[in-house]
Amino acid sequence: MLSKSDKVLGVVGSREIYSSYYSYYKFPKSTERSRKLLKALMPMITQYYDLPNKIKFRLGTHRVHFGSYSSISRVVFVAVNIDLKKFVETICHELTHAEQFHLGKIQVKKNNFFWMGSKGSKGTTYNSYYNSPWEVEARSKAEEVLKSITSEQWEELAVIDISGRL
Repeated sequence: MLSKSDKVLGVVGSREIYSSYYSYYKFPKSTERSRKLLKALMPMITQYYDLPNKIKFRLGTHRVHFGSYSSISRVVFVAVNIDLKKFVETICHELTHAEQFHLGKIQVKKNNFFWMGSKGSKGTTYNSYYNSPWEVEARSKAEEVLKSITSEQWEELAVIDISGRL
């Protein structure tokens, strides 16, 4: 979800990019690096997804996870303080969740999860959540999309990554 204190960083395609207030001021180089990576990455991977038009991106710091997707606010969160491969993998993983909700593969009704029309569960343990069908699909698709990125594209991303760390 977005916060009133979030900073607008620009757009990628028609999708807005925000930064948490904390990341914007505490980690300005990492936040700017992540913005540039996102702008370069999205044209490389959007053809692999069927996404809603109103997705927004929010860059911030992570405490427990590298990314998340809110189906209510249609916000993809990704941490700024992670390495290049994990950043790209996280974006791909969370875009898969955005696609799952957009296509109706996953739905949440009254705190119940439904996968492909059948009632599911987030689980009560890490393993049960990790092995839920929507997470398995998100990891699998992210891996596929990562493999589709050419070596030249990885080099382009690496230049942005390195320059953002100097």
